[in-house]
Amino acid sequence: MDRSTFSFWLLSLVMMVTVAFICGYASPCVTKESKRAAKEYLKGGPGRPKPRIVITTRFNSETVICLALGLTLATMMFYFAERFPALVEKLGGNDFAAVLGILVLLLMFTVMYGGVVFIYLLGATVSSGYLEKFYIEYYGADIVYDLDEPERKS
Repeated sequence: MDRSTFSFWLLSLVMMVTVAFICGYASPCVTKESKRAAKEYLKGGPGRPKPRIVITTRFNSETVICLALGLTLATMMFYFAERFPALVEKLGGNDFAAVLGILVLLLMFTVMYGGVVFIYLLGATVSSGYLEKFYIEYYGADIVYDLDEPERKS
């Protein structure tokens, strides 16, 4: 039987990390009022007070949790379909080995879920750092983080 040396679940793992980082990177944003205040500051004369820039998030916490859960579940399904039988065989092939294999999968799920949340937060931190640096260097602004949940539009 010919098998690929690069498992499909590894590809989904790489895609999971990439999607989590991109979503985290896209999450921080500057409010419209802050952008308007920064542009007005440049148009105004000397002696004007520095603009106050508010950096907030696009996604609420429920969206982030669902994103991380969905990405982790998809990757774990691919792993379960491809590698679980081999894992049970390596552990002995009996009922105890199957239960132990499921416990290993649950441990992997927990670690992967934490990793996805960490990668998301890493992307958000990098992006907010770039926004902060830009507005401080270009406008000399005071930066404020508004980390409250974004308003839901009904």
